[in-house]
Amino acid sequence: MATALLGHIEQLDPAVEQWTQYVERLEQFFVAKDVTGEDNKEKRRATFLSVMGCDAYNLLRSLIAPEKPSEKSFEELVAVLSEHYSPKPTEVMQRYWFNSRSRKEGESVADYVAQLRKLAEFCNYGNSLDKMLRDRLVWGVKDPSIQKKLLSEPDLTLVRAIQIAQSTETAVKNLREMDSNLESKSKRVQYAADGKRQQYGKGKYERTVRTEQRGNSGKECFRCGRLGHNEQDCFHKESVCHNCKGRGHLAAVCKKPKTGATSRRGTISTGAGKRRQPVRQIIEDSESDEDALAEPLGLVEEVGSVKGVYQPPILVSLHLDSMEVMMEVDTGASLSVMSDKQCNKLWPGRSLKPTSVKLEAYSKEPLKVMGSLDVKVGYEQQEVKLPLIIVKGNGPTLLGRDWLKVIKLNWSRINCTQASALHELIEKYAEIFQSGLGTFKGPEVAIEADPETTPRFCKARQLPYAMRNIVEKELDRLVSEGTLEKVEYADWAAHIVAVLKKDKKAVRICGDFRMTVNPVSKLMRYPIPKIEDLFATLSKGKLFTKLDLAQAYQQLKLNAKAKELVVINTHKGLFCYTRLPFGISSAPGIFQKVMEDLLRGIRGVLVYIDDILISSKSETEHLQALEEVFGSCY
Repeated sequence: MATALLGHIEQLDPAVEQWTQYVERLEQFFVAKDVTGEDNKEKRRATFLSVMGCDAYNLLRSLIAPEKPSEKSFEELVAVLSEHYSPKPTEVMQRYWFNSRSRKEGESVADYVAQLRKLAEFCNYGNSLDKMLRDRLVWGVKDPSIQKKLLSEPDLTLVRAIQIAQSTETAVKNLREMDSNLESKSKRVQYAADGKRQQYGKGKYERTVRTEQRGNSGKECFRCGRLGHNEQDCFHKESVCHNCKGRGHLAAVCKKPKTGATSRRGTISTGAGKRRQPVRQIIEDSESDEDALAEPLGLVEEVGSVKGVYQPPILVSLHLDSMEVMMEVDTGASLSVMSDKQCNKLWPGRSLKPTSVKLEAYSKEPLKVMGSLDVKVGYEQQEVKLPLIIVKGNGPTLLGRDWLKVIKLNWSRINCTQASALHELIEKYAEIFQSGLGTFKGPEVAIEADPETTPRFCKARQLPYAMRNIVEKELDRLVSEGTLEKVEYADWAAHIVAVLKKDKKAVRICGDFRMTVNPVSKLMRYPIPKIEDLFATLSKGKLFTKLDLAQAYQQLKLNAKAKELVVINTHKGLFCYTRLPFGISSAPGIFQKVMEDLLRGIRGVLVYIDDILISSKSETEHLQALEEVFGSCY
């Protein structure tokens, strides 16, 4: 009587419940009904067949036909349906899904861990399951605050990882609730002057301000002076101040008096409606023998930026010991400075002189001075020997005030734009920019064909009457510019393909050489550069130019033997090409080889068939490369 009160089990419905879960509930149902053990085998089978439902029963009969379900044991029936409903997944694929699973937005840590355990069911991790779950939790939790604490924990276990993740998640949630409650309230702040309250009219002048939220982007961190994070999560929480030698903040926001140089604070507006940022001006101590650089080698981090006020650096080309060096004019630098990497590149193995000069960056961080060099500086008609400070790092070479006092720069030439120099260069080589068909002045191009091959002659194709006048005009134009020649007899002839241009008023004529010369000619297998190789080379430059050659292939003249192979048959008769035509299978390789031979040795120049790509690190190098390219093509 007591077992009858335990209820019943529902029919099997795979759309509602997974098969494995149904079997687990069914086994517990047998335990509750006390139908376990060897004596109740037939009773378990009968109960299962009775409660499973008609749809599942029909499926089961189909799976074991011609046998009947009553002839099988309960365990055998479960095995058959398990193979049908839940076939064992592949281990590799299950591990892929496990390692790809990351925490979804809004998903709690507990739910995420539960999903990971479910995915790991068929991964066969064995004794390493806890470690795999721990690692996946650290990688996939996608919360920097949680990951930071997990990674800082020594000998992290799965249980400890779950505790840390859940406690951090709860703390963040509670903090947000507290902040939302604080945000809904406001403080009444009364302005006072000289310790007394000012009153205007009958009431007191009051203003309502919102309480700043912790972590709000408008709150400045006292450790680094930046916005958008809490003091507890600041990256410089353990940094050492170079001013007071204290721990937990930077020298830029240190409240103690600055040593060495005096500082004045001001503000700079970053635009309408934006917060005003603090800036610092470094003043040299005139009594000190040690000069300081305000912004050496790009080590200074920009505090505030003024929209639309940025100006590019002023660069001057000087000759240092007969080596051309681009230097950045910096009137805020007391000394002229070069990085050790640039020094080793210009003068490898050159020894440095010791120096007692000490340099500091904007944030009062000391710069490592490697030594100094005495170099012969040449600029226009001036030549003088000056000291150059070498520091550790990698950045622009600075032309400081010490050199500016000695070298008289030609400011009128410096201030003129590089566009004028480019314009002069284009005017100098104006002939190569003229309209019309250009001509390569090198040797004529040959097209090699098997001499034992029988020539192939194709009849002219019929053209629509509406296109005949347009095709005839294009043929006359090609003859007048020298691309085609009229011939009376030919052993080889290909029909033409005429394609209307976008304006519908002109046509492009190409010979269809697939049926004539292409199958029997020797293919020029000259390598064409890969796009990946071009990008890898161009990535090192800062200035780029692309020159597109007009009617590229047709700038190469053909020799007499090649002309006999590239004849086209039209409704106006036979014409032979005098220049390399489009449609020849060897044309890309031939043209690539000619252009690479023509421009070989020019620094920063790449050729991709009819495109010339120029990449340089400075404007001076770029203009020089352009002039060499123009001179080679002139």
